[in-house]
Amino acid sequence: MSSAATVLSPAGEIHVALCDGQGGCSARTLQEWRGSWTASMLAADNGLLLARVFPYDATYNLSSHRGVDRPFKLGPNPMMHVFVKPNGIVEAPRDIQLCCRHELHVVVPSNYNDGEDDTISAGILDGDILRGIIQHRCVPDGIRAEVPARKIVDVHDGDGSHYRVAVFLVAYCGERHHVTRELADRWRENVELEVSRHVPLRENRRGRTVSRPFPYPALYPEIKYRHVWLDRTMS
Repeated sequence: MSSAATVLSPAGEIHVALCDGQGGCSARTLQEWRGSWTASMLAADNGLLLARVFPYDATYNLSSHRGVDRPFKLGPNPMMHVFVKPNGIVEAPRDIQLCCRHELHVVVPSNYNDGEDDTISAGILDGDILRGIIQHRCVPDGIRAEVPARKIVDVHDGDGSHYRVAVFLVAYCGERHHVTRELADRWRENVELEVSRHVPLRENRRGRTVSRPFPYPALYPEIKYRHVWLDRTMS
């Protein structure tokens, strides 16, 4: 993939035929993804975007690399994977997009329950503004930001202090831009800096590296918590 990327023209395509499940882009669990060739991740590391995936018929003779007349198994659904250089126009279907994720820990202001907090802080904590901040201020064009899950946790520090933290799961998905762990970690830094201008973050959770890239179909099945959210009547 690396050598092909260096000679690919701006409008060119790289077609890679893979056996059923070999590419990994349709994996619905991280275990299934890790057991594949992680083709889209290797391509992204070389600046390429997986743009299309479609079935193909193997019309050539299948034999082993040692010349033994023993065909290998393609599985029921061999797929052709098409890789391109991101140009801001070609958009990958959602079900083959590559993602990275991380948690954002926001300290809930002590005055949140009594309604004295400012509108921006309340909007971030309620989730209405947070995704917009990430999408429009922290990631490049071609990356779709999602906040698929959130929860509230009570924190008891060793010094006896007690406070609540809103934990957001943030995901960066490659629509028209490739996704790598290094790039996503820069976006995570942007998010932490931008959000901290409006609400305090839990300091010992800042700076934690994002996940390794994984296919979008595995995002929601792998979420361990759902929307357990704030009640302003809580003490």
